[in-house]
Amino acid sequence: MTELPGFIWLNWSGIRNMKEKVCKMIIEYKRTSLLAVIFAILILSVSYLIYSLWFAKEKTSQIVDVSPLQSLNIPNKVDSISANFNKLRNTINLKEYELNVYDGINQKTKLKQPDEIKEWISFKYENGTGVYVNINLFYNSLAADKSYMNEYQNAENTKYGIYTYDSKNGIRYFSSYIERLRGDMFPAMLSDDYISTTVVQINNVVISIFEMSNSNKVIKKDEIIKLISDSLKKCK
Repeated sequence: MTELPGFIWLNWSGIRNMKEKVCKMIIEYKRTSLLAVIFAILILSVSYLIYSLWFAKEKTSQIVDVSPLQSLNIPNKVDSISANFNKLRNTINLKEYELNVYDGINQKTKLKQPDEIKEWISFKYENGTGVYVNINLFYNSLAADKSYMNEYQNAENTKYGIYTYDSKNGIRYFSSYIERLRGDMFPAMLSDDYISTTVVQINNVVISIFEMSNSNKVIKKDEIIKLISDSLKKCK
């Protein structure tokens, strides 16, 4: 077997080593570049998330006029609300009106409703915005107290919490801050939808009002509170 001259062997060996070094440098460069790109994307994502969570304007005070309800002079215990709210339904054509519970019986399941709920009405008032209303009539004030406090604690424990609360003439209420919602697919991104809550307790009646709109101001909640007040005046 013919052996290669020494200088040729050395040159070939050097070329092979150089080739290996170049390959390693290329691989390392690609790896470093990929890590740099991933790191940059991560920094940008975290920065945007921090900005959205802490700096974007999304917490707004809610000014609601509940005086029509606070000025009501109704019995210590209301016996029924369904008849008068059915009249309201026919007057202003409420959307998605449901008498969910009547005389303690759930109208869909035909079973006794838990939590001592005697009547439960829900409807949507849509007049340029979406206002969703739940009105629960309880058998007694203690059950209504428990329901109200559950609503209060749920609102208090959310990120935006309670904006204001008050009690007058035995009627109490609270309103949350107006919350700007986030996207379903990208929670870090703020949407154009706002939601707010107001809950009022009048003896054994608890009224929960949720408003959703594309504005960070109360749009129709005052309007529906006035209509609810007019209906409750006629309840016995």
